[in-house]
Amino acid sequence: MSIDRLKVHFALKQSLTAVLLKKPKKVVRAVDDVSLEVRRNEVLGLVGETGCGKSTIAKTILRMNAISGGTILYRGADVQRLSGQDLMRYYSAVQMVWQDPSSCLNPRMQVGEILSRPLIRFKKIGRREALERIRPAMRIVGLNDNEVSRYPHEFSGGGKQRIVIARALINEPSFLIADEPTSSLDVSIQAQILNLIKSLKNSLGLTMLYISHNLSTISFLSTRVAVMYFGRIVEILPNENMTRRNYHWYTRRLIDAIPKGTRIVNAAVSQESESRLNHQGCIYYFSCENAKQRCREERPELREMEREHLVACHYPIENGRRGPR
Repeated sequence: MSIDRLKVHFALKQSLTAVLLKKPKKVVRAVDDVSLEVRRNEVLGLVGETGCGKSTIAKTILRMNAISGGTILYRGADVQRLSGQDLMRYYSAVQMVWQDPSSCLNPRMQVGEILSRPLIRFKKIGRREALERIRPAMRIVGLNDNEVSRYPHEFSGGGKQRIVIARALINEPSFLIADEPTSSLDVSIQAQILNLIKSLKNSLGLTMLYISHNLSTISFLSTRVAVMYFGRIVEILPNENMTRRNYHWYTRRLIDAIPKGTRIVNAAVSQESESRLNHQGCIYYFSCENAKQRCREERPELREMEREHLVACHYPIENGRRGPR
């Protein structure tokens, strides 16, 4: 999956006064000039605070959002141009595990019907055959065969998420998007689901985009990590460099926030959100402790600091190494 200079912008609603005065519409740049590549059989972690645009990228990959600019290529094919059988094959090959399992399971459907529907739609097989084929998938994710007649509300949060994972895997996809799949679960259940996802990734050879604001889960699953801030990618680095060698000031701040169990940048974002709507320089300028005039006027492009390590910063942290804490 290759994303090249992707832009997803949303126009804000105008007041009646603004419409009568013909004021120009304000635009939220939810995703602004993002380039990413997810390589075969790897897990790319996408990390950033709530509201930075991570889920918007995931939904745009699935064509749930209109693209304002740029391209998304899957195996060399432009996703936005797919139609007919090519689009059906794409939706079968690219699947998503959603953040809240309760909101994406039909409460009126039994588990058997929920899991068999993708097979009926994409594989064009009968209902009876589909019901037989879902049983191995249920066992893989830790569900019992005799639970096919149960409804979602009869399962715990972890059980519902297992259903969602089974549904995503039932068509044997090659690309899986996991959008904060453990954020709504208890800590003990989170560990089970994370271990399950990692085991399935290794056994099935999946390529994954794993989205989270939790650096611990990102570190556990990812091969490489892309750090996102306010609609832009500010650093891409190998997983092993995340905590010991990072160059961007925002990445360093994320790491420093881990022991406190809090995300420390949200207040700065809300105070400066109006200024950021049409800001052309570095998006982290308003919160950066090392910001200079160049940062205000010129947008930094991703540049390679070392092998597999890119950063978008005019004045990166020297050597990227962490001192004693």
